Amino acid sequence: MPTMGQCKYEINGYIENIDTASNKAPFNQGTNIILRFLNFKKSDTVQLFNHAFKFKGDVPEPSVAMIDYPSGGVKVLIDSNSYNVYLKEVQIDKIHYTYKDTIITRSKYFNLWRSFGDDLTLLYQNKSKLLNEIDKMRNTDSISNLKNKINEIDEKMAYDYKEVAINNPGNYAIAYFLSAAPDFSYKNYIDIYNVLSEKVKNSYYGKKLFEKLNSI
Repeated sequence: MPTMGQCKYEINGYIENIDTASNKAPFNQGTNIILRFLNFKKSDTVQLFNHAFKFKGDVPEPSVAMIDYPSGGVKVLIDSNSYNVYLKEVQIDKIHYTYKDTIITRSKYFNLWRSFGDDLTLLYQNKSKLLNEIDKMRNTDSISNLKNKINEIDEKMAYDYKEVAINNPGNYAIAYFLSAAPDFSYKNYIDIYNVLSEKVKNSYYGKKLFEKLNSI
């Protein structure tokens, strides 16, 4: 079982364009930045200084946390690694702005989750476009064709979830996101769960994954 202090992390955060941002309010000198863990009760608070902040500590096992700031937050999957977090204001439309995050790290735990999530986002965007097209159509054959394309996207998503788990059985991120698969069920995923390493199965999210498998 993991022991306390097994994962030592360091997070260095930078606000990139605070001097030219249209809305400087979220990031004033001394603004509180909070690191809040989701899988157990732990949080840490630091203050923004010279457009930067830093967290350093340890956790008993690879964990999931939010970096909270006054107008938003960033999710980070944390293990024994350092993370450079860059926040930059970007314009959404004529009057609305948000902060976009870029996170650079060698953590295979974080990078697998982020890259897989990016790939899924593209699939969901394509699916959403097809669903919008269906709403505008009246031709039965065209609707049927679009529904077939949507089914193909769903099948690809399900395949991708299984494939990433089989190829990364020792990565804790699998236990964190596998239950979001569109076809998730005991029948479809118990064999996938069984290929995961024992350390992943015995982690917080590994145990949660097993509970979800047995509840469906």
